[in-house]
Amino acid sequence: MLETTRANFGLEGSLRNLDEHLLALVARIRQRTGREPGGDPFRGLYVEEDDVVEMLMHQEAAPTLARRLPDSPRLSQLGAIYDLSAEQLDVVSIALAPELDSKYERIYSYLQDDVTRKRPSIELVTTLLGDGPDRDVQWRARYGLLIQRGILSLSSDTIPLARRELSLHARIVAFLCGQDDIDPNLAPFCRITRPAAEADCSDIGLSRLARTAAADRSPLVLNFHGENELGKKRAALTLAGELNKLLLEFDVDHTARSGQDFETHLRDFAREMRLQNAVALVRGVDRLPEEERDLVVRLESLSRGFAIISTSKPWLGSGMKGAIALDFGIPEWPARRQSWRGALKKRDVRINAASLDHLAECFRFTEEQVEDSVEAAVHLANYDGQKVRGEHLFEAARSRSGHEMGTLARKVQGTHGWDDIVLPEDAVAKLREICCRVEFRHQVLGRWGFERKLSSGIGVNALFHGHSGTGKTMAAAIIAKELRLDLYKIDLAGIVSKYIGETEKNLDRIFEAAATANAILFFDEADALFGKRSEVRDSHDRYANLEISYLLQRMEQYDGVAILATNLKQNLDDAFVRRLAFSINFPFPDEASRKRIWSGIWPKDLPLALDFDCNWLASQFMLSGGHIRNAALGAAFLAAEHKGPVAMTHVLQAVCAEFEKMGKVLTARDLELPMAVAIGATA
Repeated sequence: MLETTRANFGLEGSLRNLDEHLLALVARIRQRTGREPGGDPFRGLYVEEDDVVEMLMHQEAAPTLARRLPDSPRLSQLGAIYDLSAEQLDVVSIALAPELDSKYERIYSYLQDDVTRKRPSIELVTTLLGDGPDRDVQWRARYGLLIQRGILSLSSDTIPLARRELSLHARIVAFLCGQDDIDPNLAPFCRITRPAAEADCSDIGLSRLARTAAADRSPLVLNFHGENELGKKRAALTLAGELNKLLLEFDVDHTARSGQDFETHLRDFAREMRLQNAVALVRGVDRLPEEERDLVVRLESLSRGFAIISTSKPWLGSGMKGAIALDFGIPEWPARRQSWRGALKKRDVRINAASLDHLAECFRFTEEQVEDSVEAAVHLANYDGQKVRGEHLFEAARSRSGHEMGTLARKVQGTHGWDDIVLPEDAVAKLREICCRVEFRHQVLGRWGFERKLSSGIGVNALFHGHSGTGKTMAAAIIAKELRLDLYKIDLAGIVSKYIGETEKNLDRIFEAAATANAILFFDEADALFGKRSEVRDSHDRYANLEISYLLQRMEQYDGVAILATNLKQNLDDAFVRRLAFSINFPFPDEASRKRIWSGIWPKDLPLALDFDCNWLASQFMLSGGHIRNAALGAAFLAAEHKGPVAMTHVLQAVCAEFEKMGKVLTARDLELPMAVAIGATA
């Protein structure tokens, strides 16, 4: 096996030449000591005083390599990769010998007068290669670079430098023996990919960069930022293909969290990048602490090779000379629609054009996320024993959104429809218009080019204002259901902070998470956040005004769907209200509206007594929709307790409870049933 390896990779000649020089050194020692080989069976187990005196008395020049070790293809390749001198390659060959043939362990032990020292020491290598006038310069030239780049390593530093042994890194040994597998220590964090020969680059600029860098033999460092990881991977493969190189992916954040030595892994990666002649795609740099980020950027293999730093936001670290940043954000609507169409076609799923448009509009997904959603929808349909329908696709897509939002806001499950809400016709029309604006945003802003006319504010935001219990939360849930999106209600208690700057940070986290959540944000009691700016009397007023200004700016930049609700519109900042796309009033229900609410609040399976009269309840009690709902639910539980249908006595008891919560007391006259109702009850 060793003979075959040595022959195949041109190492046998190097070792044969090394044999000659080792034999010459052995003869030199024999000449000094006067001993024949094998004459002392304990050679190497002790050192006699006479031997020490003999060695100190004789200062003859040590034998040197009269000619360079013959080149092998892999040795030459290693030299070219690291720009090694012929003398440095000789050091590599000497350290390589015991890795290929165990006889060199015995030879080195003999020459070093110690059977436990089976690797060449610096002293032995210096003896073989010859000792120049400046040992310190020779040390740096011969060994310093080899150790710094992870080619050689030194034994324990508890012994004098000259006696420390040199050994080749296992990955270098494997490379010289023709093995190109990734270093096992790096395997959990790295992946090597060979670009497809037919890979085509849609980014002409990137292709031009690659060709220019290859022609000039100059390094190229790029920052791919954004959430489109599949797009980054494809562009990186295309770049590697243009350069006729492999692509080496490295998850540096995973490496840092592994608990192992981070700098060692970085050095291993730098060596692997050189040996594989690869373009590096380094992920997770922006998630590292600053000190570790600097270590990555300072890697010589990155700054002098072809490297791509993948981050979520634009990032050009100090030391990334000449680097440029390229955006790989969420694809625009046409590209998203094409991704959905391709993924559906691949699985032979058919949906109508309107649903396809709606999926592309509502879910700002990368191609990878689209593929995942379609696959999940197929599984959902199989579970239901059905063909894939739009409902399966929307459910699968929603399940892949908003994971971080779940820790910042409360998800609202909506079951109501348009028939359940009681509002004036103009208010309902505006609610439907919100849905229309989301559904056809791609057409107006994209195809018709209206987005180019807008500097900001392309999102859909609305203000719901009116009395408590008039249906603001229900309306938001109906819109979410109509658009088939999730609704998240923001908990103001977790946002507003008395500490300066903390409110902005908390809100920024929500908007950052919402950007990928593909959901509707619902801010209840919004006047607590977006109140009016006041005259500055002290530092607290100044910071409060800065906070409101920041919120106005952040809301305007948000391009999703945001709904704000308040009972006190007059407390909101005028500039903020002016920038909202919709302002919808939720009035206190009149008698006709209350009648509709009382008659429609009861489930169809719930039994109502003959004396129930929604007309009288609507005219007699000024209650909002929320209070009517609470009263109906309370009456139902009272009826269940009495094991009968819901009667007017149950309803009146529940109504009294609602008025008590409002701090009002009903008199006996208020609760007196009209004659017609009383007759119905006795009948």
